[in-house]
Amino acid sequence: LWAYYFAAQHFNVAGQFQRALGLIDKAIAHTPTLIELHMMRGMSNWKMKKRKKNEKMKNEKKRKEKGRNRK
Repeated sequence: LWAYYFAAQHFNVAGQFQRALGLIDKAIAHTPTLIELHMMRGMSNWKMKKRKKNEKMKNEKKRKEKGRNRK
């Protein structure tokens, strides 16, 4: 259980959120009452959404800059 938790924490910090969520899901299946697991799952989901939002903003900024350079 704790090996899943700490491995998921490692992958979360490394930015590998899908892998972290897979490990957290295994840990939750093992012990669904441990609140730390649910907190880690929420944090991974939040970080993954934040990264997607930042990537979207960067892509939009690049697209706008390309449009300005063509004029």
